[in-house]
Amino acid sequence: MNEVEINYAFTEIIINELNERAFDLGDWETKIAQCESPEDVKTIIMAECTHFDISEVGSLRPCILTEFGKRVDWDRVTNYLIEKYVQEGGKLPFQHNNSL
Repeated sequence: MNEVEINYAFTEIIINELNERAFDLGDWETKIAQCESPEDVKTIIMAECTHFDISEVGSLRPCILTEFGKRVDWDRVTNYLIEKYVQEGGKLPFQHNNSL
């Protein structure tokens, strides 16, 4: 089986979008406040970036989103989200040490 290589440019695209507008527009403060662990945050951000409707199965979009998702450093994105949440004044409902 071929190992997929992380593409840090893809990772930075997500982080930049979160920084520019998606953190506020995506209501991440509410989402993170309801999480019980950093893994919950990771699961939510991965789902938001790679989700597709079942009616799209067989089309190009799910293929692209799946391949894109395999190449993102989700730990880095998750840590960024959590750090931004704390910087914005949020109180974490779980322990976090910046390493998933």
